[in-house]
Amino acid sequence: MLEFLKKLFGLKKEDSGVYIPPAYTAPEKSKSTSIDDVLQESKSTFVAEESINITSQKTEPIKKSTYTIEEEWEIFEEKNLYGFKDENGDIVIPPKFKDADGFENGYAAVEMKTGKGMINNKGNFILEPIYEYIMFEENGFIQIEKDSLYGLVKPNGTIAVPVQYNDIGKFSEGLVWVAKDGFMGYVDEHHNTVIDFKFDWCGNFSEGLASATQYAQEEGQKDKFGYIDKTGEFVIEFEDYDEAGEFKEGLAPLSIDDKFGFINKQGKFICERIYHGAGSFVQGLSCVQLEKDGKWGYADKTGKLVIPYQFESTSDYIDDQEELNELISGLKKKYKLK
Repeated sequence: MLEFLKKLFGLKKEDSGVYIPPAYTAPEKSKSTSIDDVLQESKSTFVAEESINITSQKTEPIKKSTYTIEEEWEIFEEKNLYGFKDENGDIVIPPKFKDADGFENGYAAVEMKTGKGMINNKGNFILEPIYEYIMFEENGFIQIEKDSLYGLVKPNGTIAVPVQYNDIGKFSEGLVWVAKDGFMGYVDEHHNTVIDFKFDWCGNFSEGLASATQYAQEEGQKDKFGYIDKTGEFVIEFEDYDEAGEFKEGLAPLSIDDKFGFINKQGKFICERIYHGAGSFVQGLSCVQLEKDGKWGYADKTGKLVIPYQFESTSDYIDDQEELNELISGLKKKYKLK
């Protein structure tokens, strides 16, 4: 499924008013580090200053607003079966599962001989154990798979999108892309088709736009590459592209000929395409990579490199928004960025 998701990005070759980021000269040489190192440092050193408002001043892990006490329960094994104990070590759900994941938002994915299902804090199934795959999404929905087909379930176990699609995305701005019979479209949480199945590739909606590719079906038609609105019409078009990222803070990373730049909602590049990799903007910064397999730095919303290439990994892997905001706040503080 991941390979299927990797099909996208690109832009026009005619650009005007292009900005080429200058080489960054660091005030002092810093050793190569990882994003995890910076995040850990931001929870201690960075919070001592007051010029930037960091999300959390505490050193303990940030808990989501959907946190439930069951998340403290411990999974234990007895005779090759798994159950749950509470924080006092008392058994709250007897060992009867072939495998089990920890509780999240009051529910846990477990496995029986018949397949994987989902239980509540009483140990009762709210989703029968008949599935091959269950994964909680950060937006609260649960992705399920059966017989190599995908669907989505609401947190209470109600089916939102039936298990009938060859591939499926995540709900974003009320819509989720789904793939069937070689084409992709969008449905809502009531399983109404909102945008017809006419795309060869499409992505998640963000700030009202989603990247999409539509190949010509008849002679005389042309291939379409770009971004669509929620009517399914292209509002930004390019001749071709390699990858197209989501719009965040009014800009999106876009790659053509393996080089990334950033476009605005008029489809114009705001900087030269020079980066091998680029992510979405958070608090005015985007992680960027100049060379393949090189280290990562951060560019501002003009495309200028403002934090040097020194990180072994990109911050794009961080799904938790609070954690991501804390990291970026710490970086901005360390490099005295507004």
